Amino acid sequence: MIAGGPLAPRRAVRALAGAVLGLLLGLAPGAAEEGTPLSRKADRTVEAAWPFAPETRWETYLAIKQVAEAILREHRFNRQIATARTDTFTEYPRLFLLDKDGNGAADFFIYHSEGLDRLTLEFGVFFRAGGHAAPYWLVFNCGPCADTVMDGSTTFFLATHQFVDRNADGAFDLYILNGCDGDGDGRLRALDTQWLYDDDFDGRPDRAESIVAGEVRRISPVNGMLAMNCPAGFRYSAIPTDRTFPLFTFMDRISADIVMALSDSAIR
Repeated sequence: MIAGGPLAPRRAVRALAGAVLGLLLGLAPGAAEEGTPLSRKADRTVEAAWPFAPETRWETYLAIKQVAEAILREHRFNRQIATARTDTFTEYPRLFLLDKDGNGAADFFIYHSEGLDRLTLEFGVFFRAGGHAAPYWLVFNCGPCADTVMDGSTTFFLATHQFVDRNADGAFDLYILNGCDGDGDGRLRALDTQWLYDDDFDGRPDRAESIVAGEVRRISPVNGMLAMNCPAGFRYSAIPTDRTFPLFTFMDRISADIVMALSDSAIR
């Protein structure tokens, strides 16, 4: 569970599986290479994704999602690149940046307790682009999600919070959540997504849309609120357009932590 942050609470099944994944990731150092097939694929994907192009947003999302999940599954390298102390998560003050795709550059972040003795779910993948210090695209772990069909069979997939800084000002202005129910049939699917946009870059959401397997449905404000068909327990199912969106603010702190950890001024 996230402590001290606006993403809590999550469902118990997600927390349990996320904790197991956190154990598997570990913090063991590994020998980095100049480049690996995964790192080269990641580079090509990010290069194609920058700058953000609305007309290819779905294809870009799928490509980033695929690479991010591959990085999360990769355990051969796990080379520590940087570390810093932060106050973003009260119970997890140690931020570690790792190279998981094997090219010697940080692409993975994880917040740990001071003694590395507590399970943590606070991790994700980030991509930088255009020569900017702050992450362009950040994928935050949301744990596994289950899609149960009429015959009772269940498929598990990784749910994520994804944030994009489209104008490279160091603040996120697009939020994408998968594992939603955009078509209202009661099923949560991996490719059922909700998109929240801050088009004037003031921190307040302006519009939203549901994209289900590439099919776009616009979500228009009603009485100043954007209704999001998100998983049960997600606290931002109705989002006001006249207020700063808390997840933008919170993820901006994580972005700033990453920049600080990679700088010479980081507090070790």
